[in-house]
Amino acid sequence: NLGSLSRFYYTPTFLAKHPAYLCYVREVASGELVMPEYERDEKNRLILHVGEQYCHYPGCTVRDHPYLTGNLKKHVGRHSEDLQVADGVIGQISYI
Repeated sequence: NLGSLSRFYYTPTFLAKHPAYLCYVREVASGELVMPEYERDEKNRLILHVGEQYCHYPGCTVRDHPYLTGNLKKHVGRHSEDLQVADGVIGQISYI
């Protein structure tokens, strides 16, 4: 049951049952969905989006490991000494 799996990884309640989010969790974990490179802000810092659980930094060897937001920020930032991750997360879920 993916709903209980995503809650196990502390998914925000508003995302836990959203079909698009469940598809993201399932397909990234299985390797079926390959995420694009991170977007960057005006200061060239990597941007994380609401609900992101998986690292998609080029060359990352643990792309299928789910992280909490704070841990994902730390993990991504460790890929390079001069790499910075933007504060906060951006985006919102669409209910359309």
